Amino acid sequence: MRPEIFAHAYRYLKHYSYEDPDYMIRDTKRNPLGFTYHVGEDFLDIADGLRAVDEAIKFLNLGRGDRIGHGLVLGTNPYEYYKKRNRCIILSKLDYLDNVAWLLVQINHYNLQVSLNLIKELEDSYWRLFSDIYDSKKNKHISPQIYYQSWLLRGDEPYDVGCDDGINLNPLTFWERCAINDGSIFNVARKIEDARYLYNEYHYNHDVKRKGSISEEFKVSPDYIKLMEQLQTAMRTEIAEMHISIETNPTSNLKIGYFDRYIEHPITKFYNAELEIDYQKLKSCAQISTSINTDDLGVFDTNLENEYALMAIALEKEKDENGNPQYCSRQIYNWLESIRQMGEEQRFLRLYE
Repeated sequence: MRPEIFAHAYRYLKHYSYEDPDYMIRDTKRNPLGFTYHVGEDFLDIADGLRAVDEAIKFLNLGRGDRIGHGLVLGTNPYEYYKKRNRCIILSKLDYLDNVAWLLVQINHYNLQVSLNLIKELEDSYWRLFSDIYDSKKNKHISPQIYYQSWLLRGDEPYDVGCDDGINLNPLTFWERCAINDGSIFNVARKIEDARYLYNEYHYNHDVKRKGSISEEFKVSPDYIKLMEQLQTAMRTEIAEMHISIETNPTSNLKIGYFDRYIEHPITKFYNAELEIDYQKLKSCAQISTSINTDDLGVFDTNLENEYALMAIALEKEKDENGNPQYCSRQIYNWLESIRQMGEEQRFLRLYE
């Protein structure tokens, strides 16, 4: 399920006060609850997975001290990913429309260098799909940028706030206040009439749901693949700057994710200090706080020591272009020790610890 489904509850619990359930935590000495949200391990397209990560951060209000579970989409090799799929993806029309509108905004947001051909390709896809799904005359004039503003409103709770347009602007309890995703970008979007209209159509128009649920095959261009790589890099940097951590689960990720060997796990794209001596490789890495974990011990028949050992063996076996070991033992051990220390730093404290 998409993060928007859980947004209301996450925001409520993050600031919940057991002393008075109707009010948020006011004691400045107490930190809000830290959260982990698992996202970006399994996805139908890299763009869709990246949008889910962005959705989790924005709608669940993730920030300093919170964690993203798995997050493979942030480092999955896009060239290998699409090569295995013959540069084709199959998505519902609505999901692809959401992705395209989101991508067009992210290109400007991160100032990404993309070709005019790709921009035209994305815009043509947007208008075609938008016309297929939202086919009223009024909707034909709603731009991708306004569509994105409508997407931002999906963090609001549409069903339980007691008003026709899904937005209760006069909440009485703390639970009701959490139904609205507070923040400047959301408040701006909420003032746009067309954005509110699309928000309502998305949740309540059964014809939109029916048309949007139809699956379609989409061809992926080389420029699109290059965009995915740029977007991954930009989002990793932003996540590091927000001090959000990533929990990796090597064995679980290998079995569920989109790579075949432990060495292909994107963990070294998240954090490579101690492993690399090349300045450019160090500089180009976001150095996100990253940990190694087990996921479901019973399901994957593993333990934490085994997960560390598997990554160590994979790194020891890696060769450079001359057939020599890529990393020496000390580099690997120092890297693993840093990963271990970051795992300790990510640990959520008990209430009275």
